[in-house]
Amino acid sequence: MRFLIGLLLGIILGIGAAAFFLTTGKGGDYLIGTSPRVVAMEERLKAFEADRDSFRKRLAEADAALARVEARVGSMTGRATNGATATTGAISPPDSSGDGRGDAKALAESNAPAKVPDPVEVH
Repeated sequence: MRFLIGLLLGIILGIGAAAFFLTTGKGGDYLIGTSPRVVAMEERLKAFEADRDSFRKRLAEADAALARVEARVGSMTGRATNGATATTGAISPPDSSGDGRGDAKALAESNAPAKVPDPVEVH
């Protein structure tokens, strides 16, 4: 009888100690960390982090290149604007004709296509 009580008490204490070790100690972390699925996931995570770092580097390079292009376009636009006013001189306001429309409006009307007459309905 003492043997059975000792065996039962040993099993209960063993289960309790194992549960305590797995929940509070590093035993659970060790068991999970050595799992093949977790190891594979950690390797994939490291690969994704490496990809993310390379993408960040490429994005920084692209931002720098875009800033250089933007600066070039800005300087070219500034030169073109300065050159256009220097060669053409100051822009004068449009003269108004006797009809009060001005040259710009008259020019736009002269370049406009002719109006097509409405088709006549036949009954």
